[in-house]
Amino acid sequence: MYCKLFGLSVIFTPAINLLYTMQSSNCLNCGTPVDRKFCPECGQKTDTHRITPQHFIMHDLVHGVMHLDKGILFTLKETFIRPGYAARDYVAGRRKNYYNIFYLIFLLLGIYMVAQGHDAMAIQIDSNPATQGLPTFFANFYKFVFLYAKYLVLVIIPILALSGFIVFQKLNYNYAEHQIISGFVMLGSIILILAAMLIEAISQKASVLISIFSPLLFAVLVYYQATKNKYSLLGYIWRMIPFFVLSLVWSTLFMLMLVVLVFKL
Repeated sequence: MYCKLFGLSVIFTPAINLLYTMQSSNCLNCGTPVDRKFCPECGQKTDTHRITPQHFIMHDLVHGVMHLDKGILFTLKETFIRPGYAARDYVAGRRKNYYNIFYLIFLLLGIYMVAQGHDAMAIQIDSNPATQGLPTFFANFYKFVFLYAKYLVLVIIPILALSGFIVFQKLNYNYAEHQIISGFVMLGSIILILAAMLIEAISQKASVLISIFSPLLFAVLVYYQATKNKYSLLGYIWRMIPFFVLSLVWSTLFMLMLVVLVFKL
């Protein structure tokens, strides 16, 4: 009985697959005539399946999640182990295995805000001891910075990129390419801060120092790897001094401009 059923399944499975395959001589996405596995115009596969419960679970969900995780995990690994070299690879065009670093930054910032209880704390910010006794202007500015910290943090990327563009000219990167390097700095810093929060939650040890110094230390690592073979060690070290000075200047100017625009002083 089983053999007969198995034989029938062997016979009818290709027919079933054919039934649920959306056959067409044209690409179902853009309409271009196709005679191969991928559309030469938009790149979509030509063996597109109908959305059935089995196909949805086994392909769309499982395959999609695994593919996404593969790119994310690879990018996180490269950011943690060789961030400067990864930035150079990314700029050079070797991007197939990488997840978009800026999307990943937004994702991790969202995780950070949730882990920090950002919304709950925002509701209580008016009663926060840090704002007690402050003049109204400073209290309002503190509240603004706290509520929009997720977006203000991203300003670090163009600031570091501008400093790197001025200081590390031997890289021959344009300003947009320098933002890739500073993006890896930001990504690595957020990873370290999240790790520090996890350590604090498990062992009750303070993570403040890691949160404060991780962006600085990670910037040193990233730019060292990114500029290796372009500068001597001494040449790199003394260039990091104007790099940080310029970054501080840009940050100060940005905060002053923010005060003027937001509070119209």
